[in-house]
Amino acid sequence: MINLKVPTVKELEEAIKIPAEEWRGNCHSISDLLREKFEIEAELRYGSWLGKVAKGSMFAKYPNGLIHHGWLELPDKSIIDPTRFEFEQVEPYIYVGKNDYYDAGSNMYRFKNMKPAPKYSKDKKQVELHIGNLTSHKFVVDTLEGQLGGTYTVHITLDQAFWLANLPLQVLGDSAKDVYSALKVAGYIALVPWDNRKMVLKD
Repeated sequence: MINLKVPTVKELEEAIKIPAEEWRGNCHSISDLLREKFEIEAELRYGSWLGKVAKGSMFAKYPNGLIHHGWLELPDKSIIDPTRFEFEQVEPYIYVGKNDYYDAGSNMYRFKNMKPAPKYSKDKKQVELHIGNLTSHKFVVDTLEGQLGGTYTVHITLDQAFWLANLPLQVLGDSAKDVYSALKVAGYIALVPWDNRKMVLKD
């Protein structure tokens, strides 16, 4: 664990002028304020909470659903989470510890709920992707059964592009950066989930 000074709840309340009781349901903005006010070198993450949700939490009505959440991730992958207490229904505290129930980009959720790739059709809106890496080019063609263009070019449909852009990172693997870059050049970067784009392209 990286050695850093994490403020107390009281110190954070005073710095951002928001009482801890009002942090509930505002995970992303509170995490961002914590990072900004205390100059913590961490990435602002957004994704899903995979842990248990205590009775009485505002999220208890979604016991088996997708619970969106935001937090900070340190360079060593450990977590700072100023609003975890809402899930646990305990007194406000700032969690600093291992990445136990955090799913950045909701990639584990996406993996569990993956659907088959849409079929190619020349009658649908077309997207031309230029993928400048042979391995990544082959990944897209094999995964989508897409229509080959010239060298490093793939012709796919818009719904295939959406499906490709939303694949979990563990499926995209080493091809993620090439795929996202190709979508960006083609003008379809908006199809890529924000947190995955930020993690992969660093923009």
